[in-house]
Amino acid sequence: MFRFHRFQYRIIFFFSGLLILVQLLAFLAINETNIRNSKEQIENGLVVGSRVFTRLMNSRLERLAESARLLSGDFAFKTAYSTGDKATILSAMDNQRSRVGADVMMIVSTDYSVMADTLRPKEAQVPFSFPELIKKAEEQGETSSIVLINGQPYQLVIVPLLAPVPISWICIGFTIDNKLARDFQGITLLDITFIRERPDHHLDILASTLSKPLSDSLISVFSQFVASAQKIDVIRLKNDNYMSIRIPLNKGSDHFVSVLMQSSVEKALEHFYRLRSALIGLFAGSIFLSLFGAVMIARSVTKPVLALAEAAKRIEEGEYEHRVTVAQKDELGSLAAAFNTMAHGIAEREEQIRYQAYHDRLTGLPNRECLHIELDKAIQSSQSADIAPILLMLNLNRFKAINGILGLRIGDLLLKQVGERLSSFVTESSITFHLGGDNFVLLFPEGRGVEHGVDIAQRLLAGFEGPFLVEGHPISLDARIGIAVSPIHGNDTETLIKCVDIAAHLAKDSADDYTVYSPRLDKQAPRQLTMLGELRQAIEQDDLVLYYQPKINIKDGRISGVESLVRWNHPEHGLVPPDDFIPLAEQTGLIKPLTRWALKTAFAQKEAFRKSGLEIKVAVNLSARNLQDEQLPLVVSELLQYYKIDPPSIILEITESAIMLDPERSMQIIKRLDGLGVNISIDDFGTGYSSLGYLQRLPVDELKIDKSFVTQMDRNSNDVVIVRSVIELAHNLGLKVTAEGIETKETYDMLEQLGCDRGQGYLMSRPLPIAAFYQWLQDSKWGISL
Repeated sequence: MFRFHRFQYRIIFFFSGLLILVQLLAFLAINETNIRNSKEQIENGLVVGSRVFTRLMNSRLERLAESARLLSGDFAFKTAYSTGDKATILSAMDNQRSRVGADVMMIVSTDYSVMADTLRPKEAQVPFSFPELIKKAEEQGETSSIVLINGQPYQLVIVPLLAPVPISWICIGFTIDNKLARDFQGITLLDITFIRERPDHHLDILASTLSKPLSDSLISVFSQFVASAQKIDVIRLKNDNYMSIRIPLNKGSDHFVSVLMQSSVEKALEHFYRLRSALIGLFAGSIFLSLFGAVMIARSVTKPVLALAEAAKRIEEGEYEHRVTVAQKDELGSLAAAFNTMAHGIAEREEQIRYQAYHDRLTGLPNRECLHIELDKAIQSSQSADIAPILLMLNLNRFKAINGILGLRIGDLLLKQVGERLSSFVTESSITFHLGGDNFVLLFPEGRGVEHGVDIAQRLLAGFEGPFLVEGHPISLDARIGIAVSPIHGNDTETLIKCVDIAAHLAKDSADDYTVYSPRLDKQAPRQLTMLGELRQAIEQDDLVLYYQPKINIKDGRISGVESLVRWNHPEHGLVPPDDFIPLAEQTGLIKPLTRWALKTAFAQKEAFRKSGLEIKVAVNLSARNLQDEQLPLVVSELLQYYKIDPPSIILEITESAIMLDPERSMQIIKRLDGLGVNISIDDFGTGYSSLGYLQRLPVDELKIDKSFVTQMDRNSNDVVIVRSVIELAHNLGLKVTAEGIETKETYDMLEQLGCDRGQGYLMSRPLPIAAFYQWLQDSKWGISL
């Protein structure tokens, strides 16, 4: 009996001891695992948070710089500046500052004087406190730095006010204060402290989310971080350990500013401390269990403890979705539930950070980092299947103008709607990405080649025909799309993105709405993009020039008019042949401003001819793209009225091929031009495909015989037959005839015998600049003395 009881006690003691030992080991394992895992989570949070901070800071700076550039390019602002209208300058600065959420904006002259300041609007031409920043901006074009203004730290961005060289500097910035620190804390979930170190190593807390006692204690320990930028260390503030990472921001002549991002270790371990308390309570209670209960407890405890250990290990390995299932409703059940809650909280936090890292904050669409991941997956999958992933890059025309006119907020709302509309077009397997600004990318992992990509692009473009309605503003957008397909354009992520980017850049200035990448674009793209930019600048700065080739009345041998021809005197390459830049302009939107420049310049010269007593007609060439421009008749009408020109003295020359590109639409535009009273001439007649029936329908006044039929007339009888037929046809239709390419007296005489009305060519004169043309009028037998 006694032995039985002692044996029973021994069993109780044994199982009780075993239970204690198991629980102690489980406690130690869970304790170590959770502490290590929590610290790793803090480290990951610091790394991700530092990246997010850097991106957000750079985004703020770029937004300020872009706002300043926008103000710099504003004609009205430049006018106010040039006239010294300080009230208008301050008003424009204040509006621009408010629009982007900036706190200060200044205009600094090239002699480092503050011309206007939104902080001190009544002060005038006080010295700028940071001339070294202006000098740095002069060297680099733009610059940014953290400075102290009236004791308050500001992140300042400096960009030039160009006209076209810098005439002053626009300074725009935001305050670095506790509110800014709290904003970053709300995004990164980390404590943020901005610290300034003076040359004498004295430290100042510029802004912080820490309490006053903690920030004061931080000063005494911060020096250990000066030599360990971007490295995670542990420092102790009061009674708490903080894992910290320092990010240098900028170094000035009298300060060194950095940001310290921290996370409390004790706070991160709060969930675990509650778990540990529950475990200790369970451990104490188990000592008093009976022998019979010890066996049951041993069985019921071993399984959940092992499950907790396994769950802790999986959390350590990053498997946050695993859940501990415990049937008991006792302390172990509560412990498992708390553990599951902790794991769920950690998983949600990591998922939130991961989502922010791979998605665009504005549209919610996947971003550039996500594009690299998904495109790499698509390329890898395509290698084992009969598919060709398609990448489309879409840019929006006029988006910057919309931002400038309607404001950045409307622009942001418009981008959201664009993202939603694009997402509605894609299939279940495809993905829409927003890379920033007006740049969107669509990935079709299960594509079927180039033709499939073109078909998708055409459907997307059709979807942009309807306007977007943003807060009552109907906004129409034109999209341009670049297309690249794997593997024919690239079999890796970087190559394919590079190819689609090249295609998208060319598509934005192309006559087509989309461009498919081809290897030749790699060679053509840099030169074409450079020439497009230079040509656009030449048009805007009036660097082009018109040459004039005389048209001679063949009967009396006297001048009757001139044809105006655009020439480009490039500052580096000299006189650029028209064949090098006119086709490029016709393929892009530049043909419209180029034609309008030519019309305005030719009309102005026509008025100058009239004032000097020279009554001759002036001809201007139109392209195929011009005949699709509904605004062209209005432009011509306004120029006729402005220069008070008699419409019949103007001739608009149009090629056959330009008309046949879209005959019906061309007919409408030509009829509207004819209704203004100007003369219409068919240029290069005989080289196109227009029919006689179609020619009869056109309100045409003149046919110009292409020089390919005229130049060889004195040596080729077939050309004589063709020229005679054209002249007779034109005269039967009541039209005048001009022959191009007259180079010999024999050709001139033959045309006179055939009844040709007018002629032009090197026999009479090459195209001449206006000064040389006036001299030709005086010296040539074909001219008229003025």
